[in-house]
Amino acid sequence: VLGFTIAVLIIHYQNIEKFSIINALIITSVYWFDATFTLFKRAMNKEKLSQPHKKHAYQRVVQMGWSHQKTTLFVLLINMVLFGIALLEQRYPEYAAGFLAMALLMLYSIYKIIDSKKPFANE
Repeated sequence: VLGFTIAVLIIHYQNIEKFSIINALIITSVYWFDATFTLFKRAMNKEKLSQPHKKHAYQRVVQMGWSHQKTTLFVLLINMVLFGIALLEQRYPEYAAGFLAMALLMLYSIYKIIDSKKPFANE
């Protein structure tokens, strides 16, 4: 339901305001990036994708010993930075691809740091 609500809001604001699809991608990137990257890595490891797992970045952060509250605050901080990037994209739309690349590079870097602390291992 949450994903559907976000999608409807994105479409709504794209229709009534100057809100690009790049903004939507940046603002929601912490969620779709983790899901996509996790699926990709599981597929590369030839894991059965229909099986439950605990390999998302936020799950591995908790497995490293972070509390759920600390993990949530960390994701909130990441989202605030992403929101700032989205605001820059709205102000300078001619650099939209660069801002999206910046957001994805930041998320990839965070993902690699998490991977170095709690490797993406087969269970």
